[in-house]
Amino acid sequence: MKKLTVAICIPTYNQAEYLQKSIQSALDQTYPEISVYICDDRSTDDTKLICEKFSTEYANFHYQQNDENLGIAKNVNKLLRWPKTDFIVRVDSDDLLHPDYVKTLVSLFEKYPEAGVGHVNVQQIDEQDNFTRKRLLARNKEFYAAERSLRESIYGYKVAANICMFKRSVLEELNFTNGRPEYTEDYDLWVRIADANWGNVFSSKILAYYRVWVDKNNYRISLHRKEAELIGYQRLFDECIEPAYKRRKWSKNIIETQREKFALEHAVALKNNYFTKPEKEIITQRVLNIYDSKKVRSRIASYLNPGSLGAKYYSYKRKLIVKIKDLIKSTQFLLRKSKAA
Repeated sequence: MKKLTVAICIPTYNQAEYLQKSIQSALDQTYPEISVYICDDRSTDDTKLICEKFSTEYANFHYQQNDENLGIAKNVNKLLRWPKTDFIVRVDSDDLLHPDYVKTLVSLFEKYPEAGVGHVNVQQIDEQDNFTRKRLLARNKEFYAAERSLRESIYGYKVAANICMFKRSVLEELNFTNGRPEYTEDYDLWVRIADANWGNVFSSKILAYYRVWVDKNNYRISLHRKEAELIGYQRLFDECIEPAYKRRKWSKNIIETQREKFALEHAVALKNNYFTKPEKEIITQRVLNIYDSKKVRSRIASYLNPGSLGAKYYSYKRKLIVKIKDLIKSTQFLLRKSKAA
């Protein structure tokens, strides 16, 4: 029987300091039928030199550099179309894979042919590869059917981190990420896969490492990135979630609730002093395009006036919620582990 083939796709742009480790973690997979593909979005650092070295040492390593900078969504779209393997793994160039990542998910895809995407629990790491916190999903089932996945996706992107394996035929069916928004293309794709009646598989093992690092150049808080992200969330609801619910004649009440929740969460960007007053006006409008309500406008006003009691209350509440969620996830993971033992 022919072995299923897997391509590990790593889109990259100016992340040479992490790229080598990311590539090596892909090449070190215990599953034999793998190849590695890099699409360099016209990096200006040592990315090309690093990749050319791997090209001379590994026959299953493939590298190409774009003629111009395409941006995240277009670069990912181009990269995912490149390999003709049975499965495709998408991992960012600052993240790492455990050696058993591919082997574990391939076995789950074989067990559940109705799945279009697979994912795992994740260990968060810092710039020096130190373990920080575990990203654990409160989930104990290996397979979720499409309907459950679609219903749950309205509450957020239900993965521990953006490191997933896809069935290539499913990506092809959905035209990959062509024409989809930047910075939310992964969440957008997840919803579209479920809407196309494909479920997902999950391993509770920690089989990937998601890097969180200090953004020295403030790229992650640029107006371009934040505005594109907010446009992406608006399009996600307008073009994916709402039509999917309408086709199935599901209640739209939850959509309104979640749109407001997303708007409230992303309004926190207005606290950042990196943005100028005119930039904050643009962000404000983008947040209101996701959902406009008295509560959202009140939250925006508190962030634009950081000395107010309202702003201090929201800041404390946000930090407390994050701590509680982390504690709940850790407790659930330990309970499942003790039951399995």
